[in-house]
Amino acid sequence: MGMTGANKDQMQIDLCGTNVDGAAANWFHTKVEAWNRTQQQWTFIDLIIAFYKWFIHEVTTQNANTKYHNTQYSKAKGDFAFYNELEHHAYGTITR
Repeated sequence: MGMTGANKDQMQIDLCGTNVDGAAANWFHTKVEAWNRTQQQWTFIDLIIAFYKWFIHEVTTQNANTKYHNTQYSKAKGDFAFYNELEHHAYGTITR
């Protein structure tokens, strides 16, 4: 469909902008499209990394925080298992 390859960044960025909504659409308009944006030139890679930093990373951190705070001691598993589970949740390395 001609959407990949050299010199296709602007088309990829525009396509991305038309396929986001809510907070992501607001962010896209403010950071990528607005006339007074701080970064004037974007590549598609820049856009994907910025989306990750603003949205995916935040969600991952929130999920780890929630799991950490919801971890409960189990008498059957013991102290060491409880400690390990807390530590894993703190670093966001465990999924349930």
